[in-house]
Amino acid sequence: MMKSSMTGSSHTGMIIKHARFSRRSGQAIPINRDKLWPLKNNYKHMKKILPYISIIGIAAFVGNMLVIGFGFGSYWQTLEPMEFMKQFTLQFPNLLPPTMGILLPALIATIALVVQTKGQKEVRKNWSFALAGLVIACTITSVYHLPANLGFMESAYSAEEAVSKLNWWMRLHWVRTITVFAAAIFAVKAFKLATIKTP
Repeated sequence: MMKSSMTGSSHTGMIIKHARFSRRSGQAIPINRDKLWPLKNNYKHMKKILPYISIIGIAAFVGNMLVIGFGFGSYWQTLEPMEFMKQFTLQFPNLLPPTMGILLPALIATIALVVQTKGQKEVRKNWSFALAGLVIACTITSVYHLPANLGFMESAYSAEEAVSKLNWWMRLHWVRTITVFAAAIFAVKAFKLATIKTP
């Protein structure tokens, strides 16, 4: 059973406390409601920084895709097939953690923004397009790149197969790079629409 008590005078600085019953000790444990306000303030602060997390994360992900395509991908295509699979096995594990470290915060923040902007039609539409771009990129990765990556790391392909797989790997990599770039544009547009002050 909840009990409430009031301490202090009737001035605006009064502290309202609630008590809960402890089953172990049989005594009421006072809970200061004032201590809950920081949690509420933190929630409001988090809502404000979500657009920045999304935009910065997506932009960083675009940069990551460009580095992989122009740096690693173009280098892999200059190698002999068997040497490529050997180098891929050494290099890919180092690429995965930073890629996921960039993608996950961007993805989570964008999902939260789509949910959060339910009452703002145009803003939500653009966040939804940004999210769609990320989802398309993740789908391409899951359907083609990850199975191909495992095959490269296990040297499961012949020389001819490895060349063909790598060429398709690069083509689809540029497709997902374009979708992530489009996601970044829509994220910035959503942010601009949300910050426009109505008269």
